[in-house]
Amino acid sequence: MVKISMTNLAALVEEHSFYKTGDRIERTSGSLITTRFGNAERFWRYFVVPFTERITIHPKLVGLLPEFIAPREGIADRILKINEIHYSIFLHLVACHELLVSKAFLAFTDFFVHLSAAHDLAIEFLKTVVNYFGDCRDGNLKGHREQKDAVPKFYGSSPIYSEFVDFGKLIDNYRNRIVHQPMIGMIITDHAEVLIPRKEHIKRLDSLQKIFRAGAATDQNRDEFIELNLEMNTDLNQLEDKLNTLWVQVIEELTTLLFVQNNPRILSDFGLEIAK
Repeated sequence: MVKISMTNLAALVEEHSFYKTGDRIERTSGSLITTRFGNAERFWRYFVVPFTERITIHPKLVGLLPEFIAPREGIADRILKINEIHYSIFLHLVACHELLVSKAFLAFTDFFVHLSAAHDLAIEFLKTVVNYFGDCRDGNLKGHREQKDAVPKFYGSSPIYSEFVDFGKLIDNYRNRIVHQPMIGMIITDHAEVLIPRKEHIKRLDSLQKIFRAGAATDQNRDEFIELNLEMNTDLNQLEDKLNTLWVQVIEELTTLLFVQNNPRILSDFGLEIAK
C-alpha cells in the first residue's frame, strides 16, 4: 500500500509519458500511436502509472531502474486485466503502423488482422472498464458486474459507440475475406499503383477472375478500387480517431473517480491510501 496525497499523485503522473517512462516498445513506438490516439497515453498516465512502482521514485530514475515500471504487489486482478487489454490494443496498432511502412509483399493481410484485433479488443476494453466503473460508483468493494448494455448506456445519446461498432463490421468483413478465402487480386496500373477492391465492393468482386476483368477496364471501374496503401492508411486513421474520441469519456470518468471523489474501490484496487 502506497500512502500519498491525491494532489501529489495528480501532479506526479503528469510527469510520466511513453517516451520518458514507458517500456521499451512504448518509448520507441509510442509516438506512432499518440499522433492521432493521444488519449491512449493519457489513459496510461492516469490508470497504469498509479498502480506501478513508478510513483515510488522520481520519474527521472525510472529510465535508469526499469524494474520500476512493474505493478506493485497486491494490485487487483481486475485492474491488471484492464491494463492487459489496453496494452494489447496498443501493440496491435503499433504493428499496423509498422506494416504500413514495411513495403513487404502482402503486408495488407497481416495489417487487417491486427486492425480487426485492435477494434475487437477496444470493444472488450470498454465493456470491462465501464462495468468496473459501475461497481466503483455502486460502492461495491469486491463485486464484478457484467451488464451487456453498460457501454451504450455509458455513452448515452451519443452515436460514437454505435458508429464504432459499425465501422468494425466493415473491417471484420474485409479481414475475413482476406484470411479465410482465396487471395484478393491486385491490379498494377501503368502508373505503378497497386489497386485492391474497396471494402464495399469486396463481396461482388469475390474472385481473381472478376477482379482482373474489372481491372482490365480500370478507367471505367476506378471507383470500385482503391490504392492499397491509401486504404490501409485511411482505415488506420479512422480507427485511431474513433478510439481517441471514445477514450475521452473513459478518462473523464476515471479521473473523477480517482482524483476528485477518491473512490474507495479504486484506491483499494490500486493499492493506494490517501495521506492526510
